[in-house]
Amino acid sequence: MEALNAILSRHSARRYAKKKVPLPLLKKIILAGMAAPSAGNEQPWHFIIMSDAKALSKMKEFNSYSKTGQEAPCGILICADLKLQNYSGLEGLWIEDCAAAAENMFIEATALGLGAAWTAVHPMKERVEGYRKLLHFPKNIVPIVFMPIGYMAEKPAKENRFKKERIHYGKW
Repeated sequence: MEALNAILSRHSARRYAKKKVPLPLLKKIILAGMAAPSAGNEQPWHFIIMSDAKALSKMKEFNSYSKTGQEAPCGILICADLKLQNYSGLEGLWIEDCAAAAENMFIEATALGLGAAWTAVHPMKERVEGYRKLLHFPKNIVPIVFMPIGYMAEKPAKENRFKKERIHYGKW
């Protein structure tokens, strides 16, 4: 699939087929995330592949928006490592860096024929602490977004999101 077609075809999957996603496809999705640009090339991300149904179900206790993730056979939690901030003046850009990685991952999931959804974690404290407790990671690791992934049970129609009134040329 060409890049623009994958970008324009991407949408949040809400229903998933009961079909396992092969690990090589999940690794391709993570490879796409790791190819994202990052401030100072710090690459402050870590990725947790989640496929345990019990853990996926437990997320609803601290993230009511993770319901779509319970139907998906797996997901990837994208996290920032605060210890990977080495350049003065670039502190805090791990949020943008991980968001860029997530977008690459959504596009790759679409290109592979999979569905995914953006489930925000950071900066909601209850969600951050819920994932920290569930997955036992240290304080320097901040979960940013959970992405349920799977084969879509239904494919919504393409949506045209182009708005020419949002384009400005040289000034507002």
